[in-house]
This record gives sequence, C-alpha cells and structure tokens, in this order.
Amino acid sequence: MNLIELRQDTIHFTLIIADCHRRIMLDFALTSVYLRKRNLAKLDRLVRVINEFSEAVHAEAKLIENDTKINLAPRRSWARELEGREA
Repeated sequence: MNLIELRQDTIHFTLIIADCHRRIMLDFALTSVYLRKRNLAKLDRLVRVINEFSEAVHAEAKLIENDTKINLAPRRSWARELEGREA
C-alpha cells in the first residue's frame, strides 16, 4: 500500500494510499533543511489526523454494535400484549 522512492540522488519519499477505485500520492522531500522541516511536520499532522479518524470510527462502530445488540434483544409483541388484555 505504500511506496518509497529514491529520485535523482536525493531523498524523496512518496506515500501511496489506494483502494480499489481511488489513489492518493503524498510526497515527502527531504532534500533541504526547509523541506525536511515542512515535510516532517506534514507527516506528523497526517499521522495525528489518521489516528483521530481511526478513534472516531472505532467509537462509532462500538456505538452501532451496542445499539444493534439492544435492537436484537427479544421484545414483547404489542399484539400479544393487547390480546392478553382482551381475554
């Protein structure tokens, strides 16, 4: 899922994130002090955002799982309850 490339005797990293239909490429050049500082900050931010996104999706999945368990719990039929009152 990721690819590291070496270009023109300089250090240049390309991260490729892809699924079956889409692909994004993120470049991280480390060829100068400025680019190293900027791209390391970009990489750190990307990691933070992905981790926050992962935590949010996991939390939502847990809520859905808990809600599904509650909704699948056996319930009394309102029709049966009404029938019991009529008798």
